[in-house]
Amino acid sequence: MPRSNVRRCLDALVEEGVVRKENEHGYRGELDGLASRVDAVYFQTIRDAIVRAADELKALDAPS
Repeated sequence: MPRSNVRRCLDALVEEGVVRKENEHGYRGELDGLASRVDAVYFQTIRDAIVRAADELKALDAPS
């Protein structure tokens, strides 16, 4: 993904209060901004995908 696209996406996330600019080149998630959206459908979809991926990784790591 081009750097300019990433920067535009980060600027939008900063504007929404989901992340904040940390220093000249760093960003950090805003817990309050994320917590206010935790019940959103897209967060549930992301959570479910993470849980599925974690389960698959555990299965790969399990002894045969």
